[in-house]
Amino acid sequence: MTSKIIVKYSEKLVENTIKDFPFELLGEQLIFMEQQPKLAGFRPDLLFIDQKQQPVIVEVQIDALDRNHLYRSLGGRF
Repeated sequence: MTSKIIVKYSEKLVENTIKDFPFELLGEQLIFMEQQPKLAGFRPDLLFIDQKQQPVIVEVQIDALDRNHLYRSLGGRF
């Protein structure tokens, strides 16, 4: 009988790993700006700037997608 090992990652662990290794995980050269910034009434997990000086927002969701949170993120204005 074989048993499965289930590993659950916390959102904070994933968030910190993306912050530290954006190119390896997202495939883009990004400059980290801020973690949990307050932007237009919501707090995305990570804020980066890309090579074109455009903001890149990263929102980490583990398990079920929180659609309300996603909609707030998509509707954010800088």
